[in-house]
Amino acid sequence: MVLREVRFLPYLLTNFNINLNNIIMNKFQQYSKNLQTDGNFVYSYYTKVAKIEGNKLIQLMPPSHLGRWSVTTQKQINYAANELDLELIK
Repeated sequence: MVLREVRFLPYLLTNFNINLNNIIMNKFQQYSKNLQTDGNFVYSYYTKVAKIEGNKLIQLMPPSHLGRWSVTTQKQINYAANELDLELIK
């Protein structure tokens, strides 16, 4: 697994009211433009999609207006769990 360290400019994530000021994020080799982790959470397109707890990746609930994650987002969550060698909990 290859993760690259990047620094984000300040972003306000309106879906979850998260401010990512100077938080170090790691990008995955695949989906490098859209998928990253800060060590505690996995983000897809700047939206929290999963939480890392020990050796588990706990998939978060999608926003209520979506009902479920998109096919692409679900693929990214599955990929992150595999690359981080974590058990995915849906």
